[in-house]
Amino acid sequence: MVLGVYPFIEAFPRKEIFCLSSQFRRAAISIPANIAEGFAKRSSADKARFLNIAQGSVEECRYYLILSEDLGYGKPQELGKKLEDVSRLLMAYANAEPEEMFANDERIAEELEAAIAALRSGEPAPETRAGDIATTIAAGDS
Repeated sequence: MVLGVYPFIEAFPRKEIFCLSSQFRRAAISIPANIAEGFAKRSSADKARFLNIAQGSVEECRYYLILSEDLGYGKPQELGKKLEDVSRLLMAYANAEPEEMFANDERIAEELEAAIAALRSGEPAPETRAGDIATTIAAGDS
């Protein structure tokens, strides 16, 4: 998602550099940053709080996509689809039971690292939830 925002906003008029472009970038960067920070937290409440902040940034980006199209700055359909995928993954994770959500953090982190390594080497990601997440993230980066 983040890497898709940068080329999209390059087509914006110069007058938007310090306004819409900046806000859009900030919100897009905030999504994975808050997911990462929440992942490192130990309590379920802290993890949930950061996931909630990330979801707020998803909604902020959704608005910027609508505004960009309304202002005639581009057609954000593809970026909108990627944003929807991120939103669905976040909601599924946030709606999981706290014990279920956080009990296997270390195992999930290892699986995610392995899936990302596989994708970087040109191999398909494993058929796991971590593999699905890594594939979705990689698709957003291309």
